[in-house]
Amino acid sequence: MYKIILDTNALINVIKQKIDLVQKIDNLLQKPFELYTFDSVINELEKLSKKKSKSSAFASIALKSISEYDIKIIKGNYKNADKDIINFADTNWIVFTNDRKLKSILEKKGIRVIFIRELKKIEG
Repeated sequence: MYKIILDTNALINVIKQKIDLVQKIDNLLQKPFELYTFDSVINELEKLSKKKSKSSAFASIALKSISEYDIKIIKGNYKNADKDIINFADTNWIVFTNDRKLKSILEKKGIRVIFIRELKKIEG
């Protein structure tokens, strides 16, 4: 079974672009998978949801989607979500992000990264 870590960017973009997260990942991987995120990602989403910006509504919906998609929460060691992901993930995990810097770091470590391309297409 695949284990997929979702970062803040991925969760917001899935909502913003109205992507059926589970269906798109299932189409890509075609094997069972579980979704995970870090408590630091939740903290980032909570902060974003309180700001007065376009992203705040997407962040609020992303927070609700965590329980809807049965996303498991990993207790991180950092307040920074990227640091949590970089220091936790290994080749047994897949990370879903559209953050170019994070993607580059993870790929150098040999970690598979999936991402949104051309608006509603998930690749990796």
